Amino acid sequence: MRASSPAVSRAGRLELPPALDRAASAPLLLQILGARGEDLKVDASAVRRFSPYALQVLLAARIAWLVDGRTLRVEQPSPELLLNLALMGAPFEATFEDEGAEPEAPDSDEDNAVTLEMLVRAIEALRAQADERGAELSAAIGNAERYLEDLRQGRAPVPPPGVTELLLSAQELFEAVGSIRGATGIMQTAWLLHFRPLNGPSEQAGLPFLNLSRLGELELKLDANALPPLASLDPARFYLAWSMTLQTSVDEAAIRRAFQGAAGGYLLDLRAAT
Repeated sequence: MRASSPAVSRAGRLELPPALDRAASAPLLLQILGARGEDLKVDASAVRRFSPYALQVLLAARIAWLVDGRTLRVEQPSPELLLNLALMGAPFEATFEDEGAEPEAPDSDEDNAVTLEMLVRAIEALRAQADERGAELSAAIGNAERYLEDLRQGRAPVPPPGVTELLLSAQELFEAVGSIRGATGIMQTAWLLHFRPLNGPSEQAGLPFLNLSRLGELELKLDANALPPLASLDPARFYLAWSMTLQTSVDEAAIRRAFQGAAGGYLLDLRAAT
């Protein structure tokens, strides 16, 4: 079965297909290279599956456009795309939005309804992935906690009233969970990890982050330092890595077991924080 290709509907606009798996990364790279030299808007509204291979193509493209002094803007990201980016340690706002741009808060009932609809779709997408891949609630809690902290620090837009009520209810839950954790008296250790797959997974589900999140509080950061220039990028190779901090009560052997399902081999640097 052939991978669907991105479609250029008109000059300067690229429409991403629903499935951006490993096989789709080569056609995506060709389409983007063909648009180089002009401002480009990337419509991501149809994306339902998104692989780390597609992520590295878009990251290299964004860098290339910045070097060229042109604009590459990823627009209308689907809830599934937002979810997969967050689970890969590359939240959309930090990865694809322009630096210094002020987030826009919804300012009408229609905008609020759209935002709530997107929230519902994102929750449904998370549930579908959890049912299919055995993910636990801790991953969702971790992402929501980080979002709440971004709200407190002014790094995220203020949501509409309906969403605010949901977040306040969630915050009470997270604080209760934190109190329970603190009351256990179990000694926890901070571990520093650097994870580099030798052959990246075709989808986000092949990464070990959900397994790690079950062990404790996981802080995840994408490392794209090995990513080559766009013109030199081989879509069949994997260049990305991740740095992590894990606060947990389990031992080193249990942490290493969380990586056993990682496909294609990997390099792992693991040490206790001093």
